[in-house]
Amino acid sequence: EGEASKWYAKVIERVREELRPEQERDQARLSELRREFQEQENFDENEAAERIAAARASFGAHLRTILVRKLDGSATELYLHPNDNIEEVREQLGFQLGYRPNRLLLFRDCNELEHQQTIGELDLQDTDEISMVIKSPIPNAHTFFSEELQASIRAACAVLPRAE
Repeated sequence: EGEASKWYAKVIERVREELRPEQERDQARLSELRREFQEQENFDENEAAERIAAARASFGAHLRTILVRKLDGSATELYLHPNDNIEEVREQLGFQLGYRPNRLLLFRDCNELEHQQTIGELDLQDTDEISMVIKSPIPNAHTFFSEELQASIRAACAVLPRAE
């Protein structure tokens, strides 16, 4: 059982390392693990490579790192799948940043992105950037200037006792 646990841990470590983006892999450790596996009887490296490729496809190796930049210059990294749509991106951003998704507008090349467009349809590639604008929490219908409202506020203030 001890030997099985040791190899189980090595399998998990190798799969984890293989599934990392290539630039983030610890190549020295991965080479060492591959060597250890090849030294074992009945180990088929080709079959392992096929299984790793299948896992990569299943577990999101097609994820793209997209940078979402706010107007203040700060940015948030998102890991998105090609069939994620803009509505899902807004929900993910809202959750991460603490805004309601309906307050977030996303743009690419000065064009607002439509809610149902997917990352794949937009041809967003790894490391591409999109811009985000956070709308005011005040509903649009209440952002106009109203003479009547101003007069009501002045009248209410006139009734209040003045501080001396």
